[in-house]
Amino acid sequence: MKATASLALIAVGMACTSPQWTPDNLNIGKKEPSLTELVDETAGAWGIDQQLFRAIVHVESGGRERVQGRVEPHYLRRCRKLVGVGRDATRCASSLGPAQVMGFYALSLGVSLDEVENPRTNLELAAHKLYTCHKRFQGDKAILCYNGLSGDGSYVRKVKAAMEKV
Repeated sequence: MKATASLALIAVGMACTSPQWTPDNLNIGKKEPSLTELVDETAGAWGIDQQLFRAIVHVESGGRERVQGRVEPHYLRRCRKLVGVGRDATRCASSLGPAQVMGFYALSLGVSLDEVENPRTNLELAAHKLYTCHKRFQGDKAILCYNGLSGDGSYVRKVKAAMEKV
């Protein structure tokens, strides 16, 4: 009962204080965009090359919306200091979602680990990172930056090959 009352008060508060809030703004009954549409929309909003962004998502997750995270063991110590031990530390040290955004990267921007797995949020975080990488580096180095500046260039080759396919 208490939770319902709180939600009602929040909804009333939103309606009273937010002129943008209308029933039409809700996504009820509306078709969710496909992952490709979300990728293209996000790339456009950030001024990122759509083919490059599509290719990165393809390399990272095979273009799948729901992907099991990959734990990066060398980040576990840092994450245990950040969030403690347990499931959150593992998720913090994992790459998550369709763009395989690192959990600690999301946390550093104030985004919860649960929200990172939301495809739209995940792609926004990925676009932010790629945009930042392009501000710091040019060409292949910007692509490598997205991958944490690690590797021998094979990541860049995979992304470039994927650009031809997506």
